[in-house]
Amino acid sequence: MWFILTPHSWRRWVLLVLAAQLSLCQRAYISQLNPTFIGDSVGLQLTVLGVGLQTEDMTPRIRIGDTACPSTSWVSSSSIICMAPMGAPGGLSNLAVQATVTDQYTTQTRFVVQSQVALSYLAPVITASAPTNGPDATLLVTLQGIEFGHVDGTLRVSVGSTACQSTQWVSSSAAVCKRSATNFKAIPLALTVLQNTFTMEQAFTADTHVINNILPGNSRLRGGLFTTIFGAGFGTVDLSPTVRVVQPDQTIDCTATQWQSDSSMVCMLPQGNGLGLGIEVEVRTSGGGANATAVQSLKVFSYDIAQLTDLGPRNIPLVGSTITFLGINFGTFQEASIRAARVGDTACGEGGSADWVSDSAIRCRTPLGFSEGLNAVLTVNRIERLLKRSLSYNTATISSVRPTNGPASGITDITVTGVAFGSFQLTPALRITDMICKSTRWVSDTSILCSLPTVPPQPFYPGGPMHVGGLVSRYVMNLTSSFTYDRNCIGPCISGLSCLKTVNGKTCDLSPRGDMRHSLNAKALTYDSLIEGQDTAVMRILGNFSVSNGDLTAGNATVNTTKFVTESFADVTVVVGGLFNCELAGGSMQSYLDCYMPPGVGDNYEINVSVRNASFRALELGCAAVGGINCIQPGGRNLTTAANVGVSFSYSMPQVTSVSPSHVPNQQNLNTLVTIFGSNFGSLRALEVYDAACAGSTLRACKKLYANDVVVYPKLCTKVNFMTTAGITGAGVESEIVLRKLAFCDSDGSYALKGLNTSILSDALCTERCSFSYQKCGRNCPTNMLLTYISPYGGYQVVTVVQGGQSSNGTVSLVYDTPNVYEIFPPELPVGGSSVITVLGRNFGVQLGEYYLGENRILSPGVYDSFQAPIERDALLVWVVAGLQVCWSTVLLSDVSAANVTYIPVRHPCDLSTTTLSQIINFDFGTAEDGTVLEQIRVYLPSVVVPANATYSSAGIANPQYVSVGLNLLKETSATVLQNSTLAFKAACNMRGDQFIRWYLGLDGITVVTTRANATLIAYPSLNAMFILGGTTNALSQTNNIYVSYFTGIGMWRELLPSRTSPWFDARNKPAACVHRDLMFIMGGSAILSGSTTLFNDVWVYAVVDTVANAYKMAGTTITTPDTGWEAIWVQVTAAAPWAPRAQPICTSFGDQIFLFGGVKQGNLATGFQSTEIWTSYDGKTWNMTGSAPWKNRNDLFVWKHGDDRLFAMGSVQSQFYGTWYSYDGVRWLVPANSCPLVYVDVQAAVYYGGYSLVFTAGCHDNSNSKERAVSCSSTMSGPYQMENRVYYTQDETTLPWKLALRSFSWNDGLNQLVWERIPWSAYTDNRVTVQGEYRWDYSVEVFEDSLYVFGGQTKKASRDLTTGAVQHDPDGSIRFLTEYANDIWISKGLLPMDRVCLEKTQFTQSQIYASMISQNCPTNRGAGNNY
Repeated sequence: MWFILTPHSWRRWVLLVLAAQLSLCQRAYISQLNPTFIGDSVGLQLTVLGVGLQTEDMTPRIRIGDTACPSTSWVSSSSIICMAPMGAPGGLSNLAVQATVTDQYTTQTRFVVQSQVALSYLAPVITASAPTNGPDATLLVTLQGIEFGHVDGTLRVSVGSTACQSTQWVSSSAAVCKRSATNFKAIPLALTVLQNTFTMEQAFTADTHVINNILPGNSRLRGGLFTTIFGAGFGTVDLSPTVRVVQPDQTIDCTATQWQSDSSMVCMLPQGNGLGLGIEVEVRTSGGGANATAVQSLKVFSYDIAQLTDLGPRNIPLVGSTITFLGINFGTFQEASIRAARVGDTACGEGGSADWVSDSAIRCRTPLGFSEGLNAVLTVNRIERLLKRSLSYNTATISSVRPTNGPASGITDITVTGVAFGSFQLTPALRITDMICKSTRWVSDTSILCSLPTVPPQPFYPGGPMHVGGLVSRYVMNLTSSFTYDRNCIGPCISGLSCLKTVNGKTCDLSPRGDMRHSLNAKALTYDSLIEGQDTAVMRILGNFSVSNGDLTAGNATVNTTKFVTESFADVTVVVGGLFNCELAGGSMQSYLDCYMPPGVGDNYEINVSVRNASFRALELGCAAVGGINCIQPGGRNLTTAANVGVSFSYSMPQVTSVSPSHVPNQQNLNTLVTIFGSNFGSLRALEVYDAACAGSTLRACKKLYANDVVVYPKLCTKVNFMTTAGITGAGVESEIVLRKLAFCDSDGSYALKGLNTSILSDALCTERCSFSYQKCGRNCPTNMLLTYISPYGGYQVVTVVQGGQSSNGTVSLVYDTPNVYEIFPPELPVGGSSVITVLGRNFGVQLGEYYLGENRILSPGVYDSFQAPIERDALLVWVVAGLQVCWSTVLLSDVSAANVTYIPVRHPCDLSTTTLSQIINFDFGTAEDGTVLEQIRVYLPSVVVPANATYSSAGIANPQYVSVGLNLLKETSATVLQNSTLAFKAACNMRGDQFIRWYLGLDGITVVTTRANATLIAYPSLNAMFILGGTTNALSQTNNIYVSYFTGIGMWRELLPSRTSPWFDARNKPAACVHRDLMFIMGGSAILSGSTTLFNDVWVYAVVDTVANAYKMAGTTITTPDTGWEAIWVQVTAAAPWAPRAQPICTSFGDQIFLFGGVKQGNLATGFQSTEIWTSYDGKTWNMTGSAPWKNRNDLFVWKHGDDRLFAMGSVQSQFYGTWYSYDGVRWLVPANSCPLVYVDVQAAVYYGGYSLVFTAGCHDNSNSKERAVSCSSTMSGPYQMENRVYYTQDETTLPWKLALRSFSWNDGLNQLVWERIPWSAYTDNRVTVQGEYRWDYSVEVFEDSLYVFGGQTKKASRDLTTGAVQHDPDGSIRFLTEYANDIWISKGLLPMDRVCLEKTQFTQSQIYASMISQNCPTNRGAGNNY
């Protein structure tokens, strides 16, 4: 609404306004502020008190300084509240406060009221900072406190005097500062908010600088190399730090120091020395030296250690000289005081001082001395360095002798010159050869005087120049051929020999052919197409033998007599060794004589020179003057010299160049003819000349003529000893050498193998020179060839030829063929137990002790023939073990296929460091059925072990992994394997649960043994043999053939033909046979003659030696020994024993008696009932009936020894119903408490083997379940129950009833079940698997060594196609069967406990295995259809 003012009203309004304003100005003011200090810590609310601050709320405004409060609340005319502006800079003081209010009378009028009291904001305060310390490098610091303001950018922070590079406001109570580097250790922090600053003293401490590492930590002694010091706190800028090397006695600044960063600096190292020195670093602050700080790190630096590399010279004179040590880090010239040197324990120069040459060379003056192998020691900086045994004083050496000859009287001094005789008196000692100087005087380092020793006159002048030598200190010196005595061989004497081959002028070495100009070679020169002068053998004897016209002086060089003699040249004769006449050829008798040697052999013969000269009688005075020495007495005297006085004669030793053949077989009883080529084989030619004179002579030279033969030894034998008896003649020597099989190698202390018949064979090489013997041209015997027989031995042997006792020195070798194994049987062995295996092959050598030394390893081991081995026992025993060895190893043979395990030989040498030698039980040889000569070894293996990582199947080890048997011939007398042949074979695995049995084909038909049944198979352990007696063949109802094998039944069978010296027992079936006290007896039996049965009650013994034959022969019987020597025969003990004749009797050796059980007597032939009589005999000749057995009306009976302390018996009371008895004395029989009979089977044989009694049967079994019970056979061949061969077992009478031995099995993936295999010998044909319905009966079972043997019998087997082997069938579809006799041999290792499940793959479970192995029980119901 608008009002219209009149002039009057307008003036009135103006007056009113002015009045109101004037009234207000007079009364409104601010009298108090509450509080007068504000801030975040106490709050920002401000109360303004005063007068005239409006009477009502008309929106007053408050301004603090230049900033208005963001909010104002009017309270009353005397009070207004405002919130101070947050953006107000903290720390401002004395700020004016004014209020703008509205006039109470005129609402449009506003005016300002000024406070009379000032207002201040609180100043900032720092309460804490973090971190409080840190490195000198840039670091963020957080500040905490109050009144830091409310906006960023209004505050500043400084560290010390340096502002932070940047400051970030966080809140009114926190800020962050990025500080600059500093070197101060205690630094204040200052916070400034505009004009207000708050300082916190020592709020931050900079880290102290440290040294962490120095690289490199060493330096050469002269310095000048750079090293880097690593650490922290060295400054973020270059503050001119200083680095010093702290040595034990001073601290040296680096030549230059360069700062690189806060953590590294580089120093140029000063010159110095020492190990484990400290490094000091001093870092200055920006404030100058007053703020410098230093830190030291100890034992962190070293100067290089002196290294001594060489020395020169290494040989120095005894008077001393200068030597130079060579190496590095020897220091500088100024450091000479820290160096010293010494030689051995003596210091160089004065006090050990050494002269510095350079950093790599130091010289010193060596002291006087003598020694060798001294240490050269150099000390640098208190550290010793040495070259061990690097320095020696010169060895004393003689360079000349003056004069070079002197009288034998020794009245002259000689001067010996040389070097290193010593710089002072070292008490030298000189000698002339072996004669010590009368006195020795040291003159200087280069000169010694010797007063000559006197040489006694000698008949055998030692000859030639002599050696001068001796000792200086411990040094030996010698100058050969440097001095000669005046000749003291004056008068008849021998001084030496001179030939084409002479050793030191003491012996000759001439051809055994002799000189062709010798009279004994006249016929050879005439008839042997030789040219005169072709063979020369001239011996020159040095000495004095003058007998021609001229003066002869007798005596020696000092005392002698001279006389003119006139005797002729023929008065001198020369005989060598007392046998060989050396015919004179001429010579200068006052210095030598020459003679032609005859044919001969041998060495070290004495030389006998005979001089018969009557004129020597005038020389008696000269002889007397020297005590008769060197003089031939009047009337003539022989001069004799031999090896013991230094002069002797030897013929050239034999030389071997080759042998043919160079490879020979190594088979028992097989000697190989060998031709040896070479030279100097002169014995045959010499014997042509001297045999008549020497055969009965004991002269050494004569005996040597016969000391000839060939020797083989694993290495060169330089001296062979034929071990001949002392005192025998030449012919006796020859005889003993021929009879001995061995020689002794004296040079090696062991026996060597000698050739056979060498002299006889080689003598045949000689040829008659003329057509007729009456012409007496003699024979031409070669000297380059010998013949000999080489016996089995083995290995690589060096051939040595001995002629006249001299051994050749060549190294021509003779190599024996390597052993080869053809077959090992059985091919599988039970794991974990011992076993006996038979190894067949060739080149097995021989048992050396038995073959050559007469040792009987069974009866008298270690006892040897004293004639064959007369030398010390130790040498003998070493030689004996060098023969055949068999090793057993669990080598895994990866190169043998599983399909060809048994018959593929592989060569894997047995390492004797990881294998064991096995005991050889028997070693023999023989001829196989195909005529091949084979050798056999039967070996005892203590334990068969399979490697832990082998895997298994029921058939054996599956991967395959094999054990191997090797035949080793040991080289020399050590255990070094020289030759080896290995045949792999599988180890049978053990199974879990009941027992099972495996069989192996030993021989697929014996060639010499016709097929037969009902034969007696018996082992004869003392002969290591098996015998087959009698039996029924397809053509004969009974036979009396006797066959024997010494190859444990798997080979080498031969028939013993009837002997002309003894009757042969009648042909018969199943006689009783047993071995008692190492004698084999047979008795009783039956034969069908002319359609009727004949029974026997005779007793026979097998007489291996004549003493047995004579002891057992019947009265009136004559035993004749054939001209060829004794041969084993059958001797009849009695034609009619007191027990009645009977068929199928049983005999066994038990205790100390032979027991005869059962047998079918004449009256029981129709029923077949066995007799109950029990007969016993101690010797097989005298019999007594000792009781009656409890079994009655048994039509089949078996009695056998179970272990060593009891007998078992089994008989059938009716067909296929067998009871069991046992006895501890053979007379009183008991029925086992838990025994139940075997039913539905026919027992074929029973034996004890491997801790079990085994019963072999033929019968039918229900194989459709795991118990496999015996059942009645099916009525037709198509039925499920067909005849088969099985084995039952029991451990003793307490473990009955009889348990059925399980067969081998395999897992069939298609059927997903176990497949059990039939016993392979049921009807074995050409290695094909048997089929249902095939079985065998009337076979023989025996135990020998540790194996079971099954032989012969009749078989029912399926007819098979000859080409494909397929089973043939009849038109109705049934299998066509044939009945045949057999002559094969099967072997088993008996029952194997199934205590280990053998798995090739994890294809069948434990439950499947157990289901097939449930033990059979003996049911109480014995009715039909049950197993018992």
